[in-house]
Amino acid sequence: MAPRDSSPCVIEPLMTIVDLARTLACSRRVVERMRAAGKIPQPDIKVGKMPRWRPETIRTWIEKGASCGQSA
Repeated sequence: MAPRDSSPCVIEPLMTIVDLARTLACSRRVVERMRAAGKIPQPDIKVGKMPRWRPETIRTWIEKGASCGQSA
């Protein structure tokens, strides 16, 4: 029998525009404008017309120094 990885599997929900606005401490409209201007990462997936981001994508983007009003 192979040894099992003892680390727990964490599944994080995808982030919506509202979640992204909350994370960046700005309004949803600001996030929509930043998205239209190409200043935030492309969504990882679209559900219909609704963009969704993996939390890891947004964390990596923020760690690179991006925030409300900065480019991707």
